[in-house]
Amino acid sequence: MNTIEKAIYNRTELLVGDDVMTALAKTRVIIFGVGGVGSWCAEGLVRSGITHLTIVDSDRICITNVNRQLMATTRTVGQVKVDTMKDRLLEINPKAEITAIQQIYSAETASQFNLDDYDYVVDAVDSLKDKVQLILNATASSAKFYCSLGAALKVNPLKVQNSKASLRINQGFSVTNLRYLKNWYLFYNQCFTNRYQLGNDLDNNSMPEILAYIPWRHHIDILREYQGMLQSLT
Repeated sequence: MNTIEKAIYNRTELLVGDDVMTALAKTRVIIFGVGGVGSWCAEGLVRSGITHLTIVDSDRICITNVNRQLMATTRTVGQVKVDTMKDRLLEINPKAEITAIQQIYSAETASQFNLDDYDYVVDAVDSLKDKVQLILNATASSAKFYCSLGAALKVNPLKVQNSKASLRINQGFSVTNLRYLKNWYLFYNQCFTNRYQLGNDLDNNSMPEILAYIPWRHHIDILREYQGMLQSLT
């Protein structure tokens, strides 16, 4: 960590210690989607000490993004989301290695991304079809996978939960995804049977080890990965 970074992360280092900051600086993260979830995740990670970050999104900023997306302002409307987000992140840490890819993640483009190159994969995409494809590939990789499940048009933050497994259908999370996945045999066979061994039927109301989370808590979860003492942050 160089002199500038030591100054930027001084307060965080006082909280978590030098070993955690060193580990964070070596951690590689890729975020798919930099909208209302992914943009806040990206900034939280960089402000927390992540210096190797790849952000992937095909869209440009539109006026309807301004109410909720971090890099969206009336000045940036029309700009490429990942490029604008990269500029903002480099203003936070000019020494960070930020890779911006203007691309959509789909079955057709998945081969362009080697998820095993990353320690963490974050799914913040909107399209159900593309989300399922990312879930399938990320859970087959060596990376730890975070999946942001749908919470559009919801106004009660007390309903949001952070869970490492067994998201119950009756909690209202991702019912649409579960219905969609019930007919996706490839996903069932590869993710549920091969990796998670969850039994023979999706009606057991369980999801695989996919994490649903509050956007601003992404960086806390990763910090906690390196230092169990940080559980007091929740």
